[in-house]
Amino acid sequence: MKRNIYSKIFLVISLIIITGVVFYGGLIYGQVTAKESRPLEPPASLLSLEQSFKSVSKKVSPAVVNINTEKVIKRGNNYAPMMDEDFFKGTPFENFFRFSQPFNQEQKMTSLGSGVIVSPDGYVLTNAHVIMDADKVNITMNDGTLYSNVKIIGYDKGSDIGVLKIEGKKPLPYAVTGNSDELEVGSWVLAIGNPFGFNSSVTAGIVSAKGRDLPVEQGNNYGDFSNLIQTDASINPGNSGGALVNLYGEVVGINTAIISPNGGGSVGLGFSIPINNANYIMEQIIKHGKVIHGWLGIGMQKLTPELAGKFGVDKGIIVSDVYQDSPAFKTGIKPGDIIVSIDKKDITAPSDIQKIVSYKKPGDKIEINIIRDKKPLSLNVTIEARPGDNTVSSVSAGQKGDKETTGATWKGISVKELTPDIRDRYGISEEYGVIVDHVDQGSKASMAGFRGGEVIKKINDHVIKNYDDYKEAIKEAGEEGQAVILVKSGQYSMFVVI
Repeated sequence: MKRNIYSKIFLVISLIIITGVVFYGGLIYGQVTAKESRPLEPPASLLSLEQSFKSVSKKVSPAVVNINTEKVIKRGNNYAPMMDEDFFKGTPFENFFRFSQPFNQEQKMTSLGSGVIVSPDGYVLTNAHVIMDADKVNITMNDGTLYSNVKIIGYDKGSDIGVLKIEGKKPLPYAVTGNSDELEVGSWVLAIGNPFGFNSSVTAGIVSAKGRDLPVEQGNNYGDFSNLIQTDASINPGNSGGALVNLYGEVVGINTAIISPNGGGSVGLGFSIPINNANYIMEQIIKHGKVIHGWLGIGMQKLTPELAGKFGVDKGIIVSDVYQDSPAFKTGIKPGDIIVSIDKKDITAPSDIQKIVSYKKPGDKIEINIIRDKKPLSLNVTIEARPGDNTVSSVSAGQKGDKETTGATWKGISVKELTPDIRDRYGISEEYGVIVDHVDQGSKASMAGFRGGEVIKKINDHVIKNYDDYKEAIKEAGEEGQAVILVKSGQYSMFVVI
């Protein structure tokens, strides 16, 4: 009996052991099998995108080059360097250069940038600010080949486009250019360049915006910074002049600027010159040795809702300045006119006009539709070549003042007659108007941004030629009612409602 009980106990224990071995062995086998199985397959769409990135990078990278420039500056030991590390601080070009500048009588300055070979005979597109005033330009290819003393064909500061020429015996790789007009917001793009000297770096992103205008510090004089492609593809110092490429492997832009707080690296705000514009500039440089931009000769201001209400319009831009002897001046365009269309194309921003006019040839005619005194008017303007220095005098509509009179405060503003002495003192080129002498703190004018030294040129419908005109205008406007004021600060004029 006891033997039977022991037998049963032994049988149960054996079954438990066998079951455990089988179960545990199964777990081990399952783990081994799992380790040996293939990982999950990524979605086909991602694999396709990855392959596109690989193909584009392989195709275009050989045509993107590293540009090193040298410039020798002779100066005395008591002469402070101008092109130091802070020269571009606060501009879109901050940190796009690296300078080496021992302080002695012969100072060598070097900079790094990128470029794109765009033809089999060795023409290279880059930025004007990369090669401008350089004594020597060296180019290093993707494969390490060095070309010394590369020829500078020319550059155009207004568009920030420069052209170089590599003279080589062996065939050169080159990139195909596309059509930047076909780009759409959200399109995938790659930025290829040499950030911080790291050759042929590739970053990916999308087109964040088109027709973007950048604010540039007055006096910078390094391009207009309008009608740019904005991308979140990482662009850093050294990318300047490199390629922005679509997924077809076509160059659609030339990388030109970044906006970065405190002079840091990329924060996803990179900007490129559309390749259609760059090609136009390059062709003119190669053919003529210079670029002839179309010129209308006006200062412009975006139409805010407040200004729209005062001028009785719902679209367009405001003419804030008309330059003397310019095409606009000869046609009769006036400050306060609202431009609503050019050649039947709607105008919603100053960059719209620049995109049309800048690429017109001298002698081309354009039809400008304006609103003046709330009435439509059509004008035919003959485009002229833009002055080389972009500096022209404003329209002279009155006589120089011959007295200095402090006026009573109006909306927190006190003014003086714009005499020759005051013009010299403030460096003002205006021939008419009154100058803001003082702005009361906390007043309507102060809150609107008025400052001393600005010139008031128009109040509502009154052109301000002198102090008497000013008195008449403010009397009619009154203290409480709103007034539209045309004011000039530095080089720029704008309408302000207070």
